[in-house]
Amino acid sequence: MVFNNLKDILVPIDFSINTEFVVKQAIELANTTGATIHLLHVVKPSRSNIPSTDLIVSSGNKNYNANEVMNKLKEWKQAIEETIAESKVKIHLAEGSVHENIINTAKKIQPQLIIIGEKCKHSFFRYFRPLCPNEISKITGCPVLTIISDARNSKMKNIVVPVRSFIPKRKIELLLVFAKMYRAKIHLVAVRNKMGAENAERNALLDTYRLLKTVLTNSIEYHLLDSNNFPKATLKYAESIGADMMFVNPGVETKISSLTGKHINEVLAPSSKLKILFVEPLPDK
Repeated sequence: MVFNNLKDILVPIDFSINTEFVVKQAIELANTTGATIHLLHVVKPSRSNIPSTDLIVSSGNKNYNANEVMNKLKEWKQAIEETIAESKVKIHLAEGSVHENIINTAKKIQPQLIIIGEKCKHSFFRYFRPLCPNEISKITGCPVLTIISDARNSKMKNIVVPVRSFIPKRKIELLLVFAKMYRAKIHLVAVRNKMGAENAERNALLDTYRLLKTVLTNSIEYHLLDSNNFPKATLKYAESIGADMMFVNPGVETKISSLTGKHINEVLAPSSKLKILFVEPLPDK
């Protein structure tokens, strides 16, 4: 399998406590892969003719002069550059919808990963439509890693990877980064959702296991679960083993309930340490 290393990581920041968590994760990845970190900050649209240098913009729970916003971005850029020798950091300042600007910026720079602070009820995201990692991943085709602000940003020990009826090659490419970086134990999980229809899932599970054993020395386990709700079963398993991270395809592997429309990232407890990586599968899957 050809592995495409991380070259660009897009990190939307809002200057809240979320920023510390997402930037720390980006630093860990960039320090290993040499990726360029792109810091994106979005401000509330202006309805004034005041020159931009004098404009007071809303960001988070505070108001900042436009120049102050740029200075804060530069401070984070400098902090990253001082942490990682020869690091590459670019800053992006946009106005309008956070959701739309993340998508537009991703389409422009084509990053291999977007990192989002998931808990944002008290941040500047409140001015706009709620962020939807599923939609961002689907529209951009870019993997989206969500981190709950209260989660412990510690070394990953257990990674859960759901497997359906095919080998999840895009998941595997990113899994190589995290598995090697943290020496994490990998848990492959498939679900029998129909009586007598488990052969495809079981075969894909075993094929994925064999493939990973050829490229990784990490401890790897595989499990076939009985359930008619794939996302709910895999999340329950991840929580039962205290997993640190879970790789999921948007929608089919994330939607907990058709009735409520909620996805797995929306039902996690504020204290959960589980990071969710949304990875759109290859086009033929």
